[in-house]
Amino acid sequence: MTNERTPTPPEAAVKETILVVDDAVANRKMLKAVLEQAGFEVLLANDGSQALTELAKRIPTLVLLDFMMPTMDGPTMLRIMRKKQAVKDVPVIMLTASDLPKHIEDAFNAGADDYITKPVDTRILVARVRSLIRARSDRAKAQAAQSAEAQRDALQSELEDARKTQRSQLPRMPQERPGWRISGVLIPSGEVGGDLFDVIDGPYGYPVAAIIDVSGHGVSAGMVASSVKSSLRLLLRDHAIDDAMTQLNAHLCDEQSGLYACAALVVLGRAEVAIVNAGLPPIAIVRNDAIVAKVDACGVPPGLLPGQSYVVERFPISSGDRIMVVSDGLTEPFGLADEIEKSLERLRVLEAVAGESIEQLDARLTERVRQVFVDTDTKQPDDATLLYMERRDG
Repeated sequence: MTNERTPTPPEAAVKETILVVDDAVANRKMLKAVLEQAGFEVLLANDGSQALTELAKRIPTLVLLDFMMPTMDGPTMLRIMRKKQAVKDVPVIMLTASDLPKHIEDAFNAGADDYITKPVDTRILVARVRSLIRARSDRAKAQAAQSAEAQRDALQSELEDARKTQRSQLPRMPQERPGWRISGVLIPSGEVGGDLFDVIDGPYGYPVAAIIDVSGHGVSAGMVASSVKSSLRLLLRDHAIDDAMTQLNAHLCDEQSGLYACAALVVLGRAEVAIVNAGLPPIAIVRNDAIVAKVDACGVPPGLLPGQSYVVERFPISSGDRIMVVSDGLTEPFGLADEIEKSLERLRVLEAVAGESIEQLDARLTERVRQVFVDTDTKQPDDATLLYMERRDG
């Protein structure tokens, strides 16, 4: 005989009940507010252990479960939940900041019914919650399992399509412009990333190198990066780089997507370069294999705060000088957020190679960006981008 209390089934509740499991207080408050506004009753748990305790007291209609939590993560808690007869069929949506295929597979293998990446679009979240609740009442267990399998395959297929689309948006590399040769490397951390770069014909007849690093990961960040790239191409037809960055900031703030974009613009002139750095690590100007100047971020990333303006920094340039720009995916994993010298030394790109063709240069840079994570046994948590520009006479 046991004294364990039988959990209250969801049918006894007046409202459909959502159990939100997340170790971040801000996330729990935000999800609670959104779901209550949508008409749901909300229960809260700050980790997997507390969630299992709540499930023993009351059976919710659905569980929103964070993937990464201390002590007991989402997949571990979900595997335990699926073994409990009373709650094994409760729908679960996994929330995570990662869109890596392995994490998606782990979530579904643990028993998740759906998977949503952060930052969360609240409209999509509520729609997915309602959809899963309807699916539970309308479909048999076998049909629900089949649907989850199909959804996983479709999501992975969509991610692959998105990856191909994003790669097609990168300019041909390496390339040569009058007086310059340019190489760019972008290694995404997942199928789709928030980094992009471009080489755009500027308003004064000089090429403008643009580097974009959108906050967040996955499809949503990739879509914003594509939008930022398109906006810059239009703005740089008629605007100087500081005005273009100011207008980009206004545009992103008006969209209110919650995402912002660190960005830099480099005008590749014959005798000087003009640079605006809005949120990227310091941009290095290299002469005789040493950094002779750095351009730190001059303002907040576009999309973060309205009403921002940006400052142009100009530097004389001569044959053999090089400009190197990296995204924080090549600095922060090594604890070097703004230490561009150590980052470039780690990449081993400061020293020029005499007689190196542009194709050999491109191959060397690509290999160094890939190899730096292998050499240091460091996980690549973010997109890694390097843009290399070298002034050449003739």
